[in-house]
Amino acid sequence: MNTNTLKAKRARPAEEPLIDWPRADPVALAAFDPTTKSCTMNCGPHGLDPRSREERKFLCDDCVPYEPSVHEQLRESLAREDALRAELAALRAASC
Repeated sequence: MNTNTLKAKRARPAEEPLIDWPRADPVALAAFDPTTKSCTMNCGPHGLDPRSREERKFLCDDCVPYEPSVHEQLRESLAREDALRAELAALRAASC
Protein backbone atom coordinates (compact mmCIF):
# COMPACT_ATOMS: atom_id res chain seq x y z
CA MET A 1 0.00 0.00 0.00
CA ASN A 2 2.06 2.80 -1.31
CA THR A 3 0.43 6.22 -1.40
CA ASN A 4 2.02 9.29 -2.76
CA THR A 5 1.22 12.12 -0.40
CA LEU A 6 2.77 15.50 -0.61
CA LYS A 7 4.27 16.86 2.54
CA ALA A 8 3.51 20.44 3.31
CA LYS A 9 6.57 22.61 3.10
CA ARG A 10 7.16 24.78 6.09
CA ALA A 11 7.48 28.41 5.28
CA ARG A 12 10.59 30.07 6.61
CA PRO A 13 9.83 32.81 9.09
CA ALA A 14 10.49 36.26 7.75
CA GLU A 15 13.70 37.71 9.10
CA GLU A 16 13.11 40.43 11.62
CA PRO A 17 14.69 43.73 10.75
CA LEU A 18 17.70 44.47 12.88
CA ILE A 19 16.97 46.87 15.69
CA ASP A 20 19.32 49.78 16.10
CA TRP A 21 19.65 49.77 19.89
CA PRO A 22 20.59 53.18 21.28
CA ARG A 23 23.80 52.93 23.27
CA ALA A 24 24.94 55.02 26.21
CA ASP A 25 28.19 56.92 26.45
CA PRO A 26 30.54 54.55 28.35
CA VAL A 27 31.86 57.34 30.59
CA ALA A 28 28.37 58.56 31.51
CA LEU A 29 27.21 54.99 32.06
CA ALA A 30 30.16 54.28 34.37
CA ALA A 31 29.22 57.35 36.45
CA PHE A 32 25.52 56.35 36.57
CA ASP A 33 24.18 54.84 39.79
CA PRO A 34 21.22 52.56 38.89
CA THR A 35 19.70 53.01 42.34
CA THR A 36 18.97 56.66 41.48
CA LYS A 37 16.17 55.71 39.07
CA SER A 38 12.99 53.73 39.73
CA CYS A 39 11.41 51.71 36.95
CA THR A 40 7.78 52.63 36.27
CA MET A 41 7.49 50.33 33.26
CA ASN A 42 8.83 46.88 32.57
CA CYS A 43 12.31 47.66 31.27
CA GLY A 44 13.07 44.04 30.53
CA PRO A 45 15.44 43.11 27.75
CA HIS A 46 14.42 42.15 24.25
CA GLY A 47 15.85 38.82 23.16
CA LEU A 48 18.34 40.54 20.86
CA ASP A 49 19.12 43.51 23.14
CA PRO A 50 22.87 43.56 23.84
CA ARG A 51 22.60 46.22 26.57
CA SER A 52 22.93 45.60 30.30
CA ARG A 53 20.14 46.30 32.80
CA GLU A 54 22.01 49.40 33.97
CA GLU A 55 22.35 50.73 30.43
CA ARG A 56 18.66 50.18 29.70
CA LYS A 57 17.70 51.97 32.91
CA PHE A 58 20.12 54.82 32.14
CA LEU A 59 18.57 55.35 28.70
CA CYS A 60 14.93 54.75 29.68
CA ASP A 61 12.71 57.84 29.57
CA ASP A 62 9.97 56.14 31.58
CA CYS A 63 12.17 55.43 34.61
CA VAL A 64 11.88 58.26 37.11
CA PRO A 65 14.56 59.62 39.41
CA TYR A 66 14.45 57.89 42.76
CA GLU A 67 12.95 59.94 45.58
CA PRO A 68 13.41 58.70 49.14
CA SER A 69 10.28 57.96 51.14
CA VAL A 70 9.09 60.27 53.89
CA HIS A 71 10.48 57.84 56.46
CA GLU A 72 13.92 57.82 54.83
CA GLN A 73 13.91 61.61 54.63
CA LEU A 74 12.99 61.85 58.31
CA ARG A 75 15.72 59.39 59.29
CA GLU A 76 18.32 61.39 57.34
CA SER A 77 17.07 64.66 58.82
CA LEU A 78 17.31 63.31 62.37
CA ALA A 79 20.81 62.00 61.72
CA ARG A 80 21.90 65.43 60.41
CA GLU A 81 20.30 67.10 63.43
CA ASP A 82 22.16 64.78 65.82
CA ALA A 83 25.44 65.50 64.03
CA LEU A 84 24.86 69.26 64.24
CA ARG A 85 23.98 69.03 67.95
CA ALA A 86 27.19 67.07 68.61
CA GLU A 87 29.23 69.63 66.65
CA LEU A 88 27.60 72.50 68.54
CA ALA A 89 28.30 70.81 71.89
CA ALA A 90 31.95 70.32 70.89
CA LEU A 91 32.26 73.99 69.90
CA ARG A 92 30.69 75.12 73.18
CA ALA A 93 33.06 72.88 75.16
CA ALA A 94 36.08 74.22 73.25
CA SER A 95 35.13 77.87 73.85
CA CYS A 96 34.84 77.48 77.66
